[in-house]
Order: sequence, then structure tokens, then C-alpha cells
Amino acid sequence: MRFVHPEILWALGALSIPILVHLFNFRKFRRVYFSNVAFLREIQVETQSKSKLKHLLILLMRMLALTCIVLAFAQPFIPLENTLAGQGDRAVSVYLDNSFSMEAQSGGVPLFDIARNKAIEVVNSFQPTDKFQVLTNDFEGRHQRLISRDEAVELLQEVEISPSSRKISEVFARQRDVLNTSTSTSKAAFLFSDFQEGMADVQAMDADTSIALRIVPTTGDPTANISVDSLWFDTPVRQYEQQEIVRVRLTNTGDEPREQVPVKLIVNGRQKAVTTADVPARGTAETELTFTHTDAGICRGQVQITDYPISFDDTYYFGYEVLESLSILGISENTNTRDQVWAVFGDDPYFRYTSQPSGQLDYAAMPRNQLIVANQLNRFSTGLVAELAKFATNGGSVCIIPSPDADFASYNQLLAELALGSITARTGGSTEVSSVDYSHELFAGTFERMNERVDLPRAMGWYSLSLPASASASAVMTMRNGFPFLTSSTLGAGRAYFFSVPLDPGFSNLASHAFFPSSMLRMALLSAPSAPPACTLGSDGVITLRNTLQSGESAFRLKDEASGYEFIPEHRNAGGNTQLFVHSDMRTAGAYSITGGEELLGATGFNFSRAESSTEMSDPGELVSSLRSAGWLNASVITGDIQTIGAQATELEEGRTYWWTMVIWALIFLAAEVLLIKYWR
Repeated sequence: MRFVHPEILWALGALSIPILVHLFNFRKFRRVYFSNVAFLREIQVETQSKSKLKHLLILLMRMLALTCIVLAFAQPFIPLENTLAGQGDRAVSVYLDNSFSMEAQSGGVPLFDIARNKAIEVVNSFQPTDKFQVLTNDFEGRHQRLISRDEAVELLQEVEISPSSRKISEVFARQRDVLNTSTSTSKAAFLFSDFQEGMADVQAMDADTSIALRIVPTTGDPTANISVDSLWFDTPVRQYEQQEIVRVRLTNTGDEPREQVPVKLIVNGRQKAVTTADVPARGTAETELTFTHTDAGICRGQVQITDYPISFDDTYYFGYEVLESLSILGISENTNTRDQVWAVFGDDPYFRYTSQPSGQLDYAAMPRNQLIVANQLNRFSTGLVAELAKFATNGGSVCIIPSPDADFASYNQLLAELALGSITARTGGSTEVSSVDYSHELFAGTFERMNERVDLPRAMGWYSLSLPASASASAVMTMRNGFPFLTSSTLGAGRAYFFSVPLDPGFSNLASHAFFPSSMLRMALLSAPSAPPACTLGSDGVITLRNTLQSGESAFRLKDEASGYEFIPEHRNAGGNTQLFVHSDMRTAGAYSITGGEELLGATGFNFSRAESSTEMSDPGELVSSLRSAGWLNASVITGDIQTIGAQATELEEGRTYWWTMVIWALIFLAAEVLLIKYWR
């Protein structure tokens, strides 16, 4: 047992006062004379014995009453097991989970309302002099300081459901930072949440024995949920009046399979496709929606299902651009536009192919293209090297086809800028391609089936290429002698390719082989802007607008046409591109148009985090066991209802108090003294 005010125990010395009073009876006696006392002797002996017993009992009652009064003022308490109960002013952090999962219900009441009422009861159970932090998933600036009890209650009453989702380790890191700014010796962190399995990462929390951790779980009724988890396109680029396949992944968190779930695709406000999906219990299923792009330009879409009661994840918003054409620039030594590269792109109306001689290049027009093919240039000027590297970094694609008389110095300067390695020698002989990486994006999905006996390109002369140590470059096609035949690398948001053989028939049969047009076509398709179709609300995201620079006073804007909600993002010019930074301030899901001034620049979707779609909750007892095994000696679970949770919290923080017990016993002993004096005659 401990005492809040142990110094008051010195007052137990006052027990000597009733003892002295009883030892030295200062009452004055009056003498009464009797004529004959012989008959009173037996009664007198008996009365003296009973009188002594009565006085001793009165003395005992007074001493016990005085002892209980002193102990009551000393405020005795017993700390509970595995807690560090203390006294004095406290610093308390209260985290209230306001994510979408808290919209689930328990007995018809939302979990969020139950958790908030419990948090208010716990805060009110502390002293007015204690300091509090109120924290939610929004991590607002006003939640990063200690405030009074009344202010904490007011903040809790203002909290609303938010699309933000945080892990327990992130939350406690914020709580610890604020609590450590307090000089209070008693610190506690309360967590009011449903403790989804995905967010309860207690193993990532560093043990802090100076802070008492209180887990307050709020459990809802068993609920199954179907959600649209993600979406992607089958092809790297969307083409006007071409068929498209959208693949959708659905997730089922329930114990029962769901059959024939309707899935609907809407693009620019018009329904484009409908299908159904069978989703296994506690599993995922993929389905596809096929439609034709009848609108060119910027498009906004959504995939919908119908599910109850959790509905925030029933719609997946996305945006994309349908290109009417792809611009390709060929750079050659002469003005002959009908070369081997023109033969691939020149007759296809989808590709806008232009060719310029290396000595007459318009550098300002280069960013307007998606793919640049440097076709058998003898050398590269320093300015051209810099422009090609900048073009690739900003998201374009560059293909290098060497000349039979390549200048090693300028070629190696360009290859180094494009992270493609370096040329070590020009070699003659006879070899052929021995292996093709069909899993590479350049060939993935191009061939319906692989045949080991397929005819592959041959080489009679080649440039030996030494690949860089970085993992950004890889050999897509390899010759029998081990040297790369076609090399690919990623540079920033763009791609770069290098053929190790010229197109001259004296060096290889590449120009007349089927792999050449298929490779060039895939390079062109992959060069189109392929920004992610959607972003997640509640997290910081970056949207890159290629070849777009902000000038003047006009601002970039994100606008949801359906709700009318508009948002001005932070932006930054990066090279020839503009980056839009969308912080956690956005709260409305939807398909957003991206505009700069009056110009429509793109579209994207913003969706709520699917981390909240799971209905699996962690067992609070297991969480505490994990915490204690990790060194948390002061972690507890509070499972009381709204009526009892305040008392439970007080008991955990202050220990099991007994001052009121001492008061009751003091009254009992005083009452016993009164009864002895009054009725013991």
C-alpha cells in the first residue's frame, strides 16, 4: 500500500491524546456516605470491572477512529498489477479513431459515437488540473499540444469521420512526442479504436516505460463487406475508337462467398459496360469490362458495385486520356524521311511521324513528341545529348540505333546520360540472338505463345555494350556471345533503348525482321503518358503533368464535376514538367478534372483508402500480450461500458484507493463510541 500524502502519517502521534485522557481521569468525584456498605461490596466489584472494560472499549474506538481519519487524509492506494499508478498532475493523450471503419454499428449505434462518448467519460474522470492531448487520424496542428480538460472535451465533441487512416505505431509516435513535452511524472496514452488488423501494428512500436498505454477497444456487430479494391487497363495507351479492357479486383471480407455481384462501368456520365463477379469468402476476384473509346481527350470514369452497410468503398474513381495520335520524331543524318523507321510508322494514321536531319533540329518542338528515334547518327553534339537526356527524364522515350561509323566518345556520353552503359568495341563476325526476355514490358502480351524454335535476328557486326552496375538497365534481347542486342533502361519518368547493331544489311537483318516493327511499335505505345489513373485520399500524392509549365497568375485546379468540389493543389516546375502535390486536405472522393487556367490538362480519380474496407479486428488481449513481450510493462485493456469506463480509468491511473473506506470506518468507530457511552450503563 502507498500513500498520496505520507507526511500526514506523522499525525498518528495524536493517538497518545486519548490514551493520556483515559490514564489521567481529571474528573472530580463527589463522596457519598452510606450507613452500611457491607451489602454493596459485591455489586461494587462487579461495577468496577465493567466500568474498566467500557472505558477500554471507548478508548479503542476513539483510537481506531482517529487512526482512520489520519489514514483518510494520507489517501492510501494500492497500484494494480502491471501498472505504474501514480499521483499528482497528469499528462494524458487521447486518440479517437475517426476512420471509415468506425461507421460500423454495435446494436444499431455507430462505433464512432460509442468511442467518442467513452473518451469524454475518461477525460472527465481526471482532475481539472490535468493536461490533455486529443488526437485523430487527421493529425491536425491543433491536436499537437496539451490543453485543459474542458478544451479536450470540446475538441472530442467536434471530431467527425475522416477518410484518413493511420497505423497504431504512427499514432503513438505522435502521442509520445507531445507527452514528452510535459513535465508531469504521470503520463498516459489512451487509444479508442476498433483496432483493425491492418492498423494494429504494435510490433512496430518502441516500448516507452514512462507512458502508461491504455487500449480501449470498441467492437461492432459482425459485418461482411465487398469492396472495389483496384483497377487497371490491359494496354499501356488508350486509343480513339479502339476496344479497351478494364480489369477490376473485388475483395470480400465476409465468411460467405458472394455470387453474381453486379459491376458497372461509367465513363463521362454514360454507362459503358456491365458484368458480374463471383467473389469467394475472405478472398478476391478479378473481372473485366470491355468497351470502346468513343470519346477522344480527357475522360473521367468510375466502377460501381452495391453493398450494404459499408458503402464508402463501393465506387472506384479514375481518369485517363484517349489519344487520337502519337507524335514520333525521327532524327537522321540526311533529309530522307522514308527510311526504315518511317516504314514502321509512316502509313499508320494513328502515328504522326516527322523526320528532321540532325543539323536542322528544332529543339523547342522536341517535347511535343512522345518518342524520339535517333536513327544511325554518326555523332551526337553536346546540345543534342543534353536535350535527349532531358526529354527522357521528363517522361519521353528515346531509341538509339547506332551508325556503322559511330563516334564512340559522343555515343558513350549519350549512353551514360541515358543509363544504358557504354560501347567498348565494334566487333565483326557472325552470331544471332539467343534469348528474348518476354516478360519485359516491351514484349509482354505481344506474342500469344512462345516458341523456342522461333527465328531470331542475326548479326554480322555489332557494338559490344557494357551494362552499368545500376539495376535500371537490362538486356531485353541477348546474343549468343553474351552481349546485349537490345537494351532498355528507365530514366526518371521516361525510357531509353539501344540497339547494338545498325540497320545496314551488312551488319544485321534487323530492318527486315519481324522483331523490328514489333519492338518499335511497343516503344511508341509505351511512350504515351501513363500517369496512374487514381490516387488515394488521406495521403500525400504527386501528379505529374508532362511538358506543362505554369506561368502567369492562373492556378492549377482539381475539380470534381459531380459534386462541384474544387481544390487548388501546390505545384512545382520540374524540368519541362509540372508536379502537383495533393496533401491530406482533400476529403471528397470523385473523378477530378485537372485544369490550368482555362485549359483542360488531364483527369484522375481520388478514392478513399481501402485499408478501411477490412472488417477483421485484432484481439485486444493478444495486442497487450504482444506489447508486454516487447517490453511494455504498463499496457492495459479497458473493456467497460460508458457507465463504468470512467471509474476503470481512474483506478488504473490512481490505483485502488481506500481513503473513502477509511472515512466509513472512522464513522463506524465514532458511532460505536457514541453507542457505548449512551447505552452501556
